[in-house]
Amino acid sequence: MSKKCPKCFCIRYKVIRVSLIDEDTYKKVRKCLKCFEDYEETLPLLVPEIYEGQYNNRYPTITVPEEGRAIALHIWAWKSYYGKNPKHWELIHHKNWKKNDSRISNLIALTKSKHIHSSWDVLRNELAKAKKKIRNLENENRKLKTPGM
Repeated sequence: MSKKCPKCFCIRYKVIRVSLIDEDTYKKVRKCLKCFEDYEETLPLLVPEIYEGQYNNRYPTITVPEEGRAIALHIWAWKSYYGKNPKHWELIHHKNWKKNDSRISNLIALTKSKHIHSSWDVLRNELAKAKKKIRNLENENRKLKTPGM
């Protein structure tokens, strides 16, 4: 998804600055490599789901000049908001399990072991819901097969 320079419509640019505006949005300042104009855009930390396929089931990334490389959007948002890197034993976890939702309110730092346990808890809950749905459908099916109902 390339953005065009509003002045010369060139699509060649360099990201020169990225900053967090609030818990839900961030700002990118780009420099056009043709006319050398700076232009900025405000972007949501909740990446629209229509772009999710673009990441091939990975996390959305952001190019940060200070880092000199692209990093995961949720990790950059965490660092920018709290002003520090997560500890080496911490993982930045999406509370709602959606990789495209990097809003601060949806991020939490967990130890690796707690992250694994939370994954198992979610799987257990999903399995329990599925079993309950199967039981309900089996009961409905039995009622439909029973003559005189």
